[in-house]
Amino acid sequence: MISLALTTSAALSMMASGLQEETIQFDFEGGTVAEYVQEIQKHEPGLNVIIKDSVADVELPAFKVRVISDSPDTTPGERLLEELLPSLAIQRLRGSEIPLIEVSVNYMGGDDHDFQSRLYTVETPEIYEELERMTSLKHTIAIGLGGIDDSSYSESDLLAAIEASMQGIVDGLDEDDWSIRYH
Repeated sequence: MISLALTTSAALSMMASGLQEETIQFDFEGGTVAEYVQEIQKHEPGLNVIIKDSVADVELPAFKVRVISDSPDTTPGERLLEELLPSLAIQRLRGSEIPLIEVSVNYMGGDDHDFQSRLYTVETPEIYEELERMTSLKHTIAIGLGGIDDSSYSESDLLAAIEASMQGIVDGLDEDDWSIRYH
């Protein structure tokens, strides 16, 4: 079980100046993203959230956190959703961390300061979807062109040669199992 406190300097300033801040103790026993959002909505019933199917069943660890609002415009539940949720599901790949979850907010009209006028969407980031698609291919071929520095070849000549050789390699393979990409 992980325990932490989510506090910012703005919240500390509010406390020092005597302004009232909203604090919640959030205990999550672990579970899916959908269960995490349901738990947040117990504290903030009017929080509008759409959870895409691609992330609804992603498992999250158990933790306890005390959340202090740092702005009259942001509720503790919104902080749990926007700030904490994306950091709970990370995939490490070759020294890089790729978030499995992205949270975006759209304003539905009304008062921007009212959290009920905001619509949150929890989904898979595009970069992860592309990475997952690329790593699910059955056939991967890397071609390096570092040794070709002769200016007598145009870029289009080189790409045509690569494409022709790749086409020869993939002939007879299912089109869903391969792709030709240039970077």
